[in-house]
Amino acid sequence: MIVLYVHALAATGVVRNARLLAAALAERGHQVELVTAAPGGEGVPGVRHHALLQRSHASRLIEKLIAIHALRRHLRRRAPGLLISAGNHGHFVAWAASRGLGGLRRVYRISNDMVRAVPGAPHGGSAGWERRIMTRLIAADADRVVLVSPTLAAAPAFAAAAREGRVAVIPNGIDAAAARARAEGPAPHAG
Repeated sequence: MIVLYVHALAATGVVRNARLLAAALAERGHQVELVTAAPGGEGVPGVRHHALLQRSHASRLIEKLIAIHALRRHLRRRAPGLLISAGNHGHFVAWAASRGLGGLRRVYRISNDMVRAVPGAPHGGSAGWERRIMTRLIAADADRVVLVSPTLAAAPAFAAAAREGRVAVIPNGIDAAAARARAEGPAPHAG
């Protein structure tokens, strides 16, 4: 079984990619479960969705802390062979919840510069050291780190994982037919 974890099923590119991945894995015959911290959102037809929390909380930090324990219980109960953390906001929860669970392989999909070390990336002030530590912990923990660009692969946080062959660069895919149809159709707004 594969558990694909994302913090919430909000309308974002990360969630769109997580849904596409869940659908593709299920289509190939894998038993897939989409697990989120926050309830709600649009799931994937034919893929079980399990929300760890009964309700959303005002603080994402509180949600994450509660979700760590709930995901750990869920992983123990379901005993998947693979945990895929699909979005940067969920990596800490996936990492903390899966500590010490034997037989569980972990894949982290890094969708942007978590450390914000790429030239031109916005810097987040005091939280920068936390992001650097978390990125290094994830890179050290992962059976595989999937990065969406070669630029991310050059980040120092992933150097050891890259040397060990645990880094893969897989750019975000697009549905060319859908993009072409939208481009040929009417503009969605006057601007």
